Amino acid sequence: AIKISKQNPSIMYVATGGKHLGQGSGVFKSTDGGVTWTQLQSTITSFARGVVQELEVSPYNSNLLLAASFWDIKRSIDGGASWTNVLPNYRICDIEFLDSNANRVVAGSCDSQSATMYSSDGGQSWSASSGIPIQDRKIDLEFSRSSPGVVYALAGRKNGALADQLYKSTNYGASFSFVSNTN
Repeated sequence: AIKISKQNPSIMYVATGGKHLGQGSGVFKSTDGGVTWTQLQSTITSFARGVVQELEVSPYNSNLLLAASFWDIKRSIDGGASWTNVLPNYRICDIEFLDSNANRVVAGSCDSQSATMYSSDGGQSWSASSGIPIQDRKIDLEFSRSSPGVVYALAGRKNGALADQLYKSTNYGASFSFVSNTN
């Protein structure tokens, strides 16, 4: 994941590793628009084997980060210097902040053991969304830019047995309704 702060474009983060690689080098941070980079040592010690699958930067605070590792979401309020585990035992592949309200966050699962989650306090606490069946799915999420409370979810089967399915939430990701198959 490569993320650029919307608040300050000179601040950039690069997350390394992934579920297929099995190891990574944590997160690197630049405060000069990518000219120089510093490895955040906290991500080597806080994340299993340095793997950060997904990283998201708050649109209002370049120091507020949410990151997904193998089985949890961690939160940093100090630009990645330290991390708190805010959602253990969930395999998350996608995290999205709402641009117009940084307290609203959604997270999409990677497998049949995890649910799609939502937060209304900037990722400090999480609740499971309803309406998307938990199966062997990878769920990608996106807030609507024209209707802030609307979240779209693309739920795809990993093994390709079912067509991808599109879901829609009108309450910031608390519940979803089926829209259509995408194939």
